Amino acid sequence: MAAGSFNVEAPIGSQVACLQQYFNFGRFRPASVQRSYRWGEAEAENLLTALQEAAGRNDERALHADDPEDPNYDPDDVGLGLEDDTELETTKEEIDPEDFYPTMPWGLPNTAGSSDETGSIFLGSVVCCAAPDGALEIYDGLQRTTTLTILFAVLRDLIAEKGGEAPIADEMVRDKHGRPRLTLAERDATLVEDVQKPGATARQMRVTRNRPIGRSLQTVKNKLRKSLNGEPVEQLILLAEFIAQRALVNFIKVQSPAMAREIFVSVNLYAKPLDAMEVLKGQLIAGAQSDDEEQEISRIWDEIGQIVTDPHAQFASGETQPRAPEPVFRLSEREKFLKAVDMIWRSQPQNPSWPTDFGEHVRGVIAREGAIITMNRLRANAKGWSAINEILREPGDRQPEINIWRLKFIPWQDWRPLALFWWSATFNARRNGRSTKSLNKMFGRLHKRCILLAISGLSDADRAKIFAKAMCAAKEQPNSSTYWKYDPTTRNGALMASKRQRENADRLLRGQIRDHQIWRALMMWREAYVWRDGMPDLLRGSTVEHLHPRQPDHPYMVATAGSVDAYDDVCFALGNLAVIPHSLNKDLGAAGFDDKRTRLSQLSTDFHTLADVAQLNPFGPVELQARTKRMRLELWECFGLKPP
Repeated sequence: MAAGSFNVEAPIGSQVACLQQYFNFGRFRPASVQRSYRWGEAEAENLLTALQEAAGRNDERALHADDPEDPNYDPDDVGLGLEDDTELETTKEEIDPEDFYPTMPWGLPNTAGSSDETGSIFLGSVVCCAAPDGALEIYDGLQRTTTLTILFAVLRDLIAEKGGEAPIADEMVRDKHGRPRLTLAERDATLVEDVQKPGATARQMRVTRNRPIGRSLQTVKNKLRKSLNGEPVEQLILLAEFIAQRALVNFIKVQSPAMAREIFVSVNLYAKPLDAMEVLKGQLIAGAQSDDEEQEISRIWDEIGQIVTDPHAQFASGETQPRAPEPVFRLSEREKFLKAVDMIWRSQPQNPSWPTDFGEHVRGVIAREGAIITMNRLRANAKGWSAINEILREPGDRQPEINIWRLKFIPWQDWRPLALFWWSATFNARRNGRSTKSLNKMFGRLHKRCILLAISGLSDADRAKIFAKAMCAAKEQPNSSTYWKYDPTTRNGALMASKRQRENADRLLRGQIRDHQIWRALMMWREAYVWRDGMPDLLRGSTVEHLHPRQPDHPYMVATAGSVDAYDDVCFALGNLAVIPHSLNKDLGAAGFDDKRTRLSQLSTDFHTLADVAQLNPFGPVELQARTKRMRLELWECFGLKPP
């Protein structure tokens, strides 16, 4: 097939092409999932250096091109130096993500580099998909394509300024009608006005080019001009011709946008980590219908970021001091929030492609309801998220805040979407003067089900599926006054305690609990369940302690159990756990129980799990087993269930 032609029936067509061919394939623009242009001086300089070095090697080869003694001499070797224009038709299964990683300093695959046999340099793969209007949307390769466009514009202008001619450079920037070959999606005119127009790269940056994308474009343009300005015009012309005719890409054209998105996700997972938030922002902005809408989306996006910032939040990680305020919110917190909204809006567990899938969903919502309405809904969810974080710090004195606060000890976050959804319903009900009694009851059951699921031995995937079903059930009835009929935590709900889950949980409560997250969450939750005035303050500065020290070689072991194995059974049993202050835990260290008894007894009126410590004399294996049984039955009573 000729260069630029593809089998339209094939899901994927792949062709090695020089940049002159690549830029002539059509008009290009970023796909909605693409990041903004964000290369800087370092990446641009690395790319230019690699191209110049490859061109230099090609010049050395050209010096001997007419020498019959030169083994590389081939009078018919023109163009790409390949046997015809190679094209490959393949299927989705034949695309190997490992072909895309790791990356070179400027972000290209490690196969990039010059070839002594062909005198060419390979710049990696570019993934495109045709849009309904015929434009080619770039799913992978936008950073390279944009930087190469800037480079050709700089070469064009410098050559003209030095009195030379290089029509091939302008051909790479604009088509024969003078239209730009590449346009960017964020309605920023910097690429067109300050780069692609003839002579534009010689001008200073306009005051209006103050967006991040505009600044990145200007930074790269200025760097490339500075690096090339001292070169003689003849060398610039040769460089422009070499890059256009000898720099190669593997042009992958995909027929299906869904497949193109999948390739995009795979490329970024195996190469440079996917910036999920930047992908989502790009998709949201792509739905804007005007510059005003784009600016409003960006403004609300930034506002949402500040709303969900929670530098003082304390979860089950055991943090005791507030984090220092940060100028921008942490990526992890933003991702947790948007994953929760994704679960609410789509009710699907997240997989590696969730940012692009959620972004496509939101774009559909924007198309139906408008960008501003959609962004305001997202902002309302952010305010609910912030309210829940505040409750996790300080519960107040009414329901359901107290029960939400008890969720802070769960060692995973799957409960977040359901809590956010219910909290929004609670807030709206209160604001409209409606009863929140049924919602309060659901929060009361939710934290019990969550701690039970935490000790049931579920995998992360199974737990995600359970909560996805719970989210679907919660959305079936929008009227909060009848939510109790659809409560996903009731006996017949998605979060019900199955027989197998109860058996697994009871097995753990009877035996050894070695997982730090589990035993800490279980005991802190148990203590919180019976707290009275002032207990949240005590818990904030508390930890979970093993009454008998955990070191199996401790001299106390022999006197207590008589063997290492017996002591091991003693150490990790439920009855060997209690909640105590951090400060006391540090003071006591690895002391034996007899040395701890007096200090622990003094706190027995403040901590429920220490209430029987004063009476534990002696406290050997028999007494510990009895305490384990008693605490196990108390926990099942807290769950509101009978032990299996």
